[in-house]
Amino acid sequence: YDLRDYFRGLPDSITGIDGLTTDENGRIWMLANGILFSFTFDPVKKTIDIRKELDFSPFTRSDWFHSAMLQIDGYLYCNFGDKGGIRKVNMSDPSDNERLRVPATDYFAIGNDGNIYYTTGAASLWMYPLVVTDADWAAAEKMDEQFTQLKDITLESETAIKEARAAYEALSWSQKALIYNLDMLIAAEIDLLECKIDSLGEITLEDKALILEIKDTYAQLTPKNKNYVKNYKRVFIPALQALQAIEDQMAADAVQARIDTIPGMGEITLEKEADIRAIETAYNNLTKSQKALVNTKYLDDALAKIYVLRQERIAYLNELIAGFGEITLEDEPTVNEAREIFDWLTIVEREQVDFIALNDAETALKKLQKAAAAEVDALVESLGGSVSLGSGKTIKAARAAYEALTPGSKQYVKMLSILEEAETIYARLRTTTTIICIVVAVVVVAGGAAAYVIIRKKKAAAKADA
Repeated sequence: YDLRDYFRGLPDSITGIDGLTTDENGRIWMLANGILFSFTFDPVKKTIDIRKELDFSPFTRSDWFHSAMLQIDGYLYCNFGDKGGIRKVNMSDPSDNERLRVPATDYFAIGNDGNIYYTTGAASLWMYPLVVTDADWAAAEKMDEQFTQLKDITLESETAIKEARAAYEALSWSQKALIYNLDMLIAAEIDLLECKIDSLGEITLEDKALILEIKDTYAQLTPKNKNYVKNYKRVFIPALQALQAIEDQMAADAVQARIDTIPGMGEITLEKEADIRAIETAYNNLTKSQKALVNTKYLDDALAKIYVLRQERIAYLNELIAGFGEITLEDEPTVNEAREIFDWLTIVEREQVDFIALNDAETALKKLQKAAAAEVDALVESLGGSVSLGSGKTIKAARAAYEALTPGSKQYVKMLSILEEAETIYARLRTTTTIICIVVAVVVVAGGAAAYVIIRKKKAAAKADA
């Protein structure tokens, strides 16, 4: 049925129906621009019985409200805009209604847990518990009363504000949902923030902690609440910039002091490169505004000198490599020096060097080193796996051959541990033989002495008898 003709007598302020539902008697309830109606329609008689149950017009909110009416257990939860707020209405007796402690909202709905969830236009979701204990009400009312005491905010109010915030955060989720004066706490926190901003005078480094605190507190505000901090752009932004200027100058001065320690051009050597590079890194870590405060002349000159020295080093390396002829073991120090310089170069610098020639020289040298080492191994192997007093000559020859090797050749000797073991065994054999010889000599001498004594005694006795 087209019922538009039956509603011709409704107020002109009604521009649309925000919600429709029916009760157990078949009566239709509708919310329209802050006015709650109920009606029945007789399709036979084509008559309509309409009643205005509650009127909170004019509907002052400019927004169109969605999900504006819910029916739960014989009660309607209706959004009557700024004037009426969110109200719980007894469908049996609409005069029995109460305004919920919920701010004006654009959306609200019933959750699976039986509670109402709503938004307040910000990127947040709130819950209003439908089942509330006396303890929850008492906690919420006490909290609201504490919020109302937050007036005439000064810097001395900070303790009271922090205590109120801590008490609120300690509430349960359902208790928080009953708080009606939360805006008073937020307003007090904003007022305190403005007081802190106004307390900033001529900025020094000692103000850093306070400035960072203000910055962090402001960052945590919602976009809407940030608009209420009136002195943020006018006072705080210049203070923040002043602190940044102080820190920029300090950072620049620290790097400048290091640059000023760079010695004169005549004293710069490659041994000082690490220190100069460290200063360069410190400078590069500065911000653009900090770099603008630094005089880099000494640093630039030093880096230019280091570049020249490195190029000279590259030229010297290329001379070494170009001088390689037929490689011998005597070339080992030169080849090793070339490799050391090459490894010291950067990847880009290495492109200026004939690496292939260096690699060929190292390969040839390595072949010679292994051949020399093999000769030592052959001498050790000639011992035949056993050591006797007759092995001394071979062992000494092997040790002499090993010591005559170049440092690079020694690393390729495989039998060094066997040679050392043979030397130990040979030394032990020689010691044992010497001890045996000494014992035999003592016995012979002692025996002779004993015989001598005995003979002398016998001769003396014979003379006495005579």
